[in-house]
Amino acid sequence: MSALSELVEEARLRYLESSKSYVTVFTTDAVNYGHVFSNVKQKPRRPLDTVILEDGLAESILEDAVEFLEMEDYYVEAGIPHRRGYLLHGPPGVASTIYAIAGELGLEIYALSLASSYIDDSFLQRAMSAIPKRSIVLIEDIDCAFRPRESDHSGAATFHGYPPMMASSSGVTLSGLLNMLDGVGSEEGKLFFATTNHIDRLDPALLRPGRIDRKILYKLSTQRQALALFRRFFPAARFANRPACEPTLEQLGARFAAGVPQHLFSTAQLQGYLLTCKMQPMEAASGIGAWVEAELIAMKEEREEREGRDTDTRADVVMV
Repeated sequence: MSALSELVEEARLRYLESSKSYVTVFTTDAVNYGHVFSNVKQKPRRPLDTVILEDGLAESILEDAVEFLEMEDYYVEAGIPHRRGYLLHGPPGVASTIYAIAGELGLEIYALSLASSYIDDSFLQRAMSAIPKRSIVLIEDIDCAFRPRESDHSGAATFHGYPPMMASSSGVTLSGLLNMLDGVGSEEGKLFFATTNHIDRLDPALLRPGRIDRKILYKLSTQRQALALFRRFFPAARFANRPACEPTLEQLGARFAAGVPQHLFSTAQLQGYLLTCKMQPMEAASGIGAWVEAELIAMKEEREEREGRDTDTRADVVMV
């Protein structure tokens, strides 16, 4: 090995060692000066057990990804493109799982926002060519890029009648995205992760196996997840010196979880509430009832406001 090669290898090993505690995320910018992924940031690595999901779900995704990365020779011998696609759908907050998976695998993330006005089909192709092998390609809120196709009674393609405020400024077309996913540059051991809160808005062509291999539904929180979240915010080791006359952390956690209705709030919402309590587990447990009541009122008002906007939009369409 030449002196230059040794220097490059030493630099690579030092980089890998220094980045173990971080996840490197590359993003795009309208002004990229010739580099597609011109923005780089590092996020602290998040342990997988801090992602509060249904039992075994995060571990299942990780095991699937590890198996995929280890079976490159099998894919080559079988003549199958070496890529794997995951769609995480459900309430907001699903992307945290992807960052945790990246940390466990030691992979870099290349994130694309298809709703950005400067991204078009040509940009997507350049971006895919610039992403190195054995990387994670992340497309958040993939449903925001374009309106899904439907068929009218004549068989012609038509579109959902979304309100004007939902119109996308993206230059990405469905065919352009499919070409990106199917192209040669999409192989080489790349993991595709896409997120959406509205899977029903996605075109079936995007969801077929080979493009999206696993569709993973994130449900709203159970009381078990609420308890796990409470334990993470208030670990026993941190509160070991609490007065003996006060309820135990387990009792407070059980009280908190019992106050959370099943499948009504996301873990992100519950986390937001717990952040208002921070080092106060008793306040977190005693205040959950009032918080739930206030949130239910806010959700009801938001739903009524949304229904009113939809009614106004339909009336405008009829008048036109």
